[in-house]
Amino acid sequence: MCAFDMQNKKIRNDIIIECITNGLVVIGCGERGIRLIPPYIIEKNHIDEAFRIIESAIKKCTKQGFKHSGKICHYLDCGTENT
Repeated sequence: MCAFDMQNKKIRNDIIIECITNGLVVIGCGERGIRLIPPYIIEKNHIDEAFRIIESAIKKCTKQGFKHSGKICHYLDCGTENT
């Protein structure tokens, strides 16, 4: 296991959602951490792909005005307020 922190909880959650949308399951930990739990047996190309997905998600989610779109938003009620 390993983890890394993001600037805040919102960005952390956005990155988790973006990673999952792109086929990489990561989990949140603490207030703003992202935890990676790779399998015991893993190939280098799988690690490279995971880091590519994480890097892409970070670049996308840290841009000003980022907002999720697509089916994941229907599941998570992205952009709607619960009253």
